[in-house]
Amino acid sequence: MRNDKIIYDSIKNRKITREFVPNRKIPRNFIFKILDAGRWGPSILGFQPWEFFVIRNNTLMQKISNEMEVKSQNMKRAHNFVYSIASTINKAPLLIAVYNTDAAYTRVKKSDAAFVNVVKKAQLQAIAAAIQNMVLMANSLGLGICWMNMPIICASEINKILGIKQKELVAILALGYSHEKSRRFPRKSKNETITFID
Repeated sequence: MRNDKIIYDSIKNRKITREFVPNRKIPRNFIFKILDAGRWGPSILGFQPWEFFVIRNNTLMQKISNEMEVKSQNMKRAHNFVYSIASTINKAPLLIAVYNTDAAYTRVKKSDAAFVNVVKKAQLQAIAAAIQNMVLMANSLGLGICWMNMPIICASEINKILGIKQKELVAILALGYSHEKSRRFPRKSKNETITFID
């Protein structure tokens, strides 16, 4: 099979998983392959502004889930969504907390304001690219994965639980073997999302 077909199929067939097979551990070599895929993401000026924390401790996962549930109680319209994220965290065999180390920003923060602003945005784009690499690698290994941004609403509480200081939580990935038939939302038409400017 051609490389472009393999890559295209991997991108197109990627699905979100929120229900995992209980008590089925992810092989250690799979975990390292996923993390390594993230490490090889593109990064601004080569600074690689990410750090990945692998969480397999059920007590810590439960604490993070509880914080999400508490936060959801005060949210009227988003309550169900935040609660479902808490449930996903609680059921996952493994979490990867993804942090922004501000490595690039720290080096350029005394530069021109417009340049600094671009660097700060580029850091987050680099981290998102690293996450996408991990998502695609997890899928290629037959694992289910859920990329979650909602835990950011509990960033300070999560940092306290994990003992992490002076880093910005960007996302949490939940990984495991899928226990559900996942589906993808249909894509908008090309006419709605693509414009050629000649």
